[in-house]
Amino acid sequence: MNEEDQIITVKKAAEVLGCCAETLRRWEKKGLLETKRHPFNGYRVYKLSQVLLLRHRIEEGGRSVS
Repeated sequence: MNEEDQIITVKKAAEVLGCCAETLRRWEKKGLLETKRHPFNGYRVYKLSQVLLLRHRIEEGGRSVS
């Protein structure tokens, strides 16, 4: 598995994006970030590749994503 196929937690995704968990949930509701649920505990998890893509979009276009 390469690095971008990794599954990361809400906390790690928030660190990568420089935002808080609540912002991630808001972006998820807007369809800007796809989430999955961990099969055992039901927590939100994200693909690192999608988080990095969103970070690139933010950096290219400013913080107007939210």
